[in-house]
Amino acid sequence: MIRLRRSRSKTDIHANFHGEKKKTFEKELLINQRHIRRGAIQKHVFNSNRWKPAKTQLFAETGGKCAYCEAKTEIVSFGDVEHYRPKSSYWWLAYCYDNYLVSCQLCNQKFKRDDFPIQNRKMQSPIIRRNTTDAFIASKAGTIAPNPLNQDEVDDFIREHKQERPLLLNPYFDDPAEYFAWRADDVLREVEVSPNS
Repeated sequence: MIRLRRSRSKTDIHANFHGEKKKTFEKELLINQRHIRRGAIQKHVFNSNRWKPAKTQLFAETGGKCAYCEAKTEIVSFGDVEHYRPKSSYWWLAYCYDNYLVSCQLCNQKFKRDDFPIQNRKMQSPIIRRNTTDAFIASKAGTIAPNPLNQDEVDDFIREHKQERPLLLNPYFDDPAEYFAWRADDVLREVEVSPNS
């Protein structure tokens, strides 16, 4: 795992993740959460077409490698947009650009899955009750996840990330070199990874 840098250019970030589309998608999430509270539906049903447009830029930022194991995704297994914080328990971040990483199928489905251990309190979800009004939902839509083009919102999100103290590093927010040391063995053609002391 290496440190990654996310582009904040409007030309690199698809319209699904800022502006009116972001607001519309968040409103849908909030309404669905109210439906869950009312017992009208059992769980969120997420639309993968909402995050698919992030794939091209994310692959460009990682050089086509898995953000976790750095394997070339076309060699090891298929790569796709992965939700760093699982959408099953962080439903409000399902369409959040800053919650996406490229992951190979092996890391995502075999190792990470929906696991997301943290050392502190979980990020606070928007409080939606069965009687939450349409006006309240409309006022919250567009504010439940950071706008990737607004650095202040991104900085607040990174602060929340660090306060939660996840045990899984996010290479966009955490510098893996602060946690791990690498030693290459040219004879065996492998890399030994150890904790940084």
